[in-house]
Amino acid sequence: MNYRDGEEALREVMLKQPAKFCALIAALQPQHFKFEHEHAVVALSPEEVRPRLAEARGKLLDAGIDLEALPVVEALPAPSDGGS
Repeated sequence: MNYRDGEEALREVMLKQPAKFCALIAALQPQHFKFEHEHAVVALSPEEVRPRLAEARGKLLDAGIDLEALPVVEALPAPSDGGS
């Protein structure tokens, strides 16, 4: 058995048993990783946000997280004020 056999087996599970595939992928993720950050950035200016992003990036790099391997997440629209 070589890595291609494993790749084929994973693809088959993904297609035929997606719930099991998701459970498998979740089980492969590190469970000890903890990253804390403050969510209150809505009222901050770009100049205030940049150092916070740099700090968060530094913490991820220090933890050995490959930032290039992370999925790209589209930004969500800014929350509305409730519609007045």
